[in-house]
Amino acid sequence: MRTHGFDDPRTVWLGSDIDGAFAQYVKVPDGEIFPVACDWTDAELASIPCGYGTAENMVERGGITRGNRVLVPGMSGGVGSAVAQLTRRRGAEVIGITSSAKADMVRAFGVDHVLTREDDPIAVVGQESVDVVVDNVADAGFGTMLRLLRRGAQSLPPGSGSAARSRCPEIAPDPRSPLT
Repeated sequence: MRTHGFDDPRTVWLGSDIDGAFAQYVKVPDGEIFPVACDWTDAELASIPCGYGTAENMVERGGITRGNRVLVPGMSGGVGSAVAQLTRRRGAEVIGITSSAKADMVRAFGVDHVLTREDDPIAVVGQESVDVVVDNVADAGFGTMLRLLRRGAQSLPPGSGSAARSRCPEIAPDPRSPLT
């Protein structure tokens, strides 16, 4: 609920990090109820908080704003597609990574660049050229994602909707590290 306004940290958001958010019934102030005029079913409408709620938490906690360059592995999924739309609304440049089979679908999200899993992200995007990686995959490519980050940039791994995130250090990486 926005009892203290959007910018106040005491504001409570109904979502995955609030106990009871996925209960069958939830009591909220009437000022927080909004009519939805569309032809979606209740089940379709109920799916929005999962993908979009997670994405909004990641985008907001990552501080993504106009001019940021954002890379999103796993762009074709529910959270990835929501991240694409929410970061574009904020004026960020969005780069998505997906399978070859889903590349056209991801382009339809309006992202600036689409890479497939077969592409070498460092060769295509450039080392230390990304402000934020919203990593929905967190697989063996994690080391590559770190090399794409500029100094002081950040990686938002799965779970970052609940505050987990890591900042790229301001010091040079250790060349002996398995992640470099």
